[in-house]
Amino acid sequence: MIYTDPDFEAEGPVAPVSLPSTASRLPRHRTERLGYASLADQPPEFPLPARVPLLPLQEEALRAVSGVPVLGLVFTPAVLLRPELLEQAVRAVVARHDGLRLRLGSDDGGWHQYVVAEETAEIFETIDLVPGLGAGLVGTLREHAERLRQDLDLIDGPLIRIAYLTGDSVAQARLLVVVSHFGFDAISWLVFMDDLAQTYRQLAFGEIVEPSATASILGVARSVREHAMGSAGVAEGAFWAGVAERFLPEDHVGVQPVLADRTETFVVGLDRASAEALRRASAVRGDLGMVEILLGSLAAASTRCGGNTLFKVQYTYHGRDGGVGGYDVLDAIGWVATQVPMILDLSVVTSAHDAVNLARDQLRQMPNRGTGYLALHQTMTGSRGSLVRAVRDNVDITVNFMRSAKNPQPSLFEVTSPQPNLFDFPTRHPRSLAIRSTDDLSGSLTFGWNFDPVLRNRHTVARTARAHIEALREIAAQYT
Repeated sequence: MIYTDPDFEAEGPVAPVSLPSTASRLPRHRTERLGYASLADQPPEFPLPARVPLLPLQEEALRAVSGVPVLGLVFTPAVLLRPELLEQAVRAVVARHDGLRLRLGSDDGGWHQYVVAEETAEIFETIDLVPGLGAGLVGTLREHAERLRQDLDLIDGPLIRIAYLTGDSVAQARLLVVVSHFGFDAISWLVFMDDLAQTYRQLAFGEIVEPSATASILGVARSVREHAMGSAGVAEGAFWAGVAERFLPEDHVGVQPVLADRTETFVVGLDRASAEALRRASAVRGDLGMVEILLGSLAAASTRCGGNTLFKVQYTYHGRDGGVGGYDVLDAIGWVATQVPMILDLSVVTSAHDAVNLARDQLRQMPNRGTGYLALHQTMTGSRGSLVRAVRDNVDITVNFMRSAKNPQPSLFEVTSPQPNLFDFPTRHPRSLAIRSTDDLSGSLTFGWNFDPVLRNRHTVARTARAHIEALREIAAQYT
């Protein structure tokens, strides 16, 4: 269920605040062939090419009860497309991004990943829609999405399936994209659709398309793991162990995540003028970004409404601004996102501005702004490893903020709105409170507060969400 703050007037329909996805394991026939019950068990042993370690969130998904999610979105083409050119464009984009050609393997060391040189599996099809579907179109899309999902295979591929549903007019046509989260994160949608649109235009104008490779996802994964296992990782581990010893109780026992299939969402928004003021501040001030602003304002709201002086949060870093593992992944497709915990002592904070500065200082103190934390969380052993893991296990809130430049060129594909939720799945939230927002650098900012109403009071969530907006306005007023 979605509740919208009546004081917030969104500019256009309120889009869902999280990508539709479903928790999905390997196909049933695959698990039966390998002779094990789930990916949380020991991996099978069979010969495969050279191993490259998994990225942190890939490994976490494989170990989770819910498995690796599958993402699905529906796009509306701006014009009727030529199916043969669209298929060529899809294959060219897949050839460019090795994250779309990943395979899951195993050896004595456990799970690993590798890339096939060419995707030979069927990844594209055209479907002729029955004229006059009307409201039945959503049901048809769901049926095809589920069928395509069943074709995804982490071991043999493919990781992506696309269907072009065409009818008598452009108003009826849809592009359905179903892809495994294993090689694809939220920002990858923007990269993929921009590349697909550009490649299709080139083909339509008769240009020769020669895909150029982007940053190697395997290189990123190897670099992240080597860093965590080396001397730099030891030093970072000492930093995080110190955070646990300073802020957490002696037993360091955290609250385990829950599977909440009863999630509700409260939607609030920041007006355009205030949002623009924050964007200007982020652009002008080199020491202050939107992450610091959002986390600091959220900390201020939390202490105002709950009275807590210790703010414990985890935010998702998407890696598109500062790179990951020494690689520039701005134009790469892959699950390169990671998660960074933060603990702030708000006992001396008197304003939202103070809280923002505190968040900024904390990020400065973190080695590599915390981007190596999750790998340490998974690899570090002994008492220090326990302390490192305790920092994340004690967070109260998760924040996922995506910022992307809006393409000035008219898009060939627009996201269907309201976006049909193609797959239903239980959502994993620590303490069942997660905040999601996407900023396309235009208009207002919308925040979706996802929570479990059994574990969180609905009125307290709404009050805190509104207090967050007020804190953001306080900060924006300084730059108006």
